[in-house]
Amino acid sequence: IDTGAEFDHPALRGAYRGREDDGTVVHDYSWHDPSFVCGAPSLAPCDNAGHGTHTMGTIVGDDGGDNQIGVAPGARWITAKGCEDFGCSDTALLSSAQWMLAPTDLNGENPRPELRPQIVSNSWGGGGGDTWYQELVQAWVAAGIFPVFSNGNSGDACGSSGSPGDYPESYSVGAFDQSGAIAWFSSRGPSFFGDVKPNVAAPGVDVRSSVPGGEYDWYSGTSMA
Repeated sequence: IDTGAEFDHPALRGAYRGREDDGTVVHDYSWHDPSFVCGAPSLAPCDNAGHGTHTMGTIVGDDGGDNQIGVAPGARWITAKGCEDFGCSDTALLSSAQWMLAPTDLNGENPRPELRPQIVSNSWGGGGGDTWYQELVQAWVAAGIFPVFSNGNSGDACGSSGSPGDYPESYSVGAFDQSGAIAWFSSRGPSFFGDVKPNVAAPGVDVRSSVPGGEYDWYSGTSMA
């Protein structure tokens, strides 16, 4: 759940679940755009912000050549545009969460829960201690989905972990740099719910990954981690 993804980016197209073995592309059950940012109807994934394409590259990116940027290149991906741009409306995030439980066709019909993902990566969030999304994360867990969230970029103050990453049900990720030092921006500490967050930290400073236009760029943030 992010800003979308450039589905035909050289590093992403091979892992897109909508791509059939013969090379044809069917976006039903692999793409959801509740705010119709990418068209009305929204028939194919787009990314007007670049953030989702970058995070997706870190997950699965591999162009078959020199750009082996993903940590899980054997995985397949789908995406829901829960963020219209660099902001994410509650409506789009809620719709995206529901869609992950039972992906639909492009018309929002004929849900198929057997096509739900095994993992949902969420590189978005807000202030800590906000329970508004918790029931949906609990529903993912009940459906066998592993919920991963960036822990937030609110700095090094104790108790700065953001929601939904600070939920007990969420697995949240902080960032460190190439020297192994925790990034200055990486949120951390006891959450409102009593757990110490993040659950794990990973490289998140100057991470090279895919961006729209078939290009690559270096971004920093717990999203990148």
